[in-house]
Amino acid sequence: MLFTANTIKGSGLGRKIGYPTINLASPSEFNVKKGVYGCSIKINKEKIPAILYFGPKKFGDNLLTTLEIHLLLSGVANQSKLLTEIEQNGQLSVELGKFIRHPVTFPDLKSLKNQIKKDINKLTGRPVEKMSKN
Repeated sequence: MLFTANTIKGSGLGRKIGYPTINLASPSEFNVKKGVYGCSIKINKEKIPAILYFGPKKFGDNLLTTLEIHLLLSGVANQSKLLTEIEQNGQLSVELGKFIRHPVTFPDLKSLKNQIKKDINKLTGRPVEKMSKN
């Protein structure tokens, strides 16, 4: 499934735990089950692998639905330039891939961070620590 969505400002939680995300406005015809997926984005004809979360997220006392992407930038040249282009463009084209898991509630940020590592490992087949050294 291919979709285009506008980027929006997030809460900064992903950056705080070491997994910065690009937050997206859910397209009006976005009919996928909630959960974590592999995906890719296309910028200047370059396909960048990523992991996507679509599901509930607590904002203060409110539980809202969020759509966010963490780019897997290991081995990608000109990362700063790429992120600047995404920010300036205000829109992303996303190709949804493999479903990884359903949403889960985590007791703390450490548990969330550990699950993100597991999700990336399941998607790529490589431990996250090794990916970041490339």
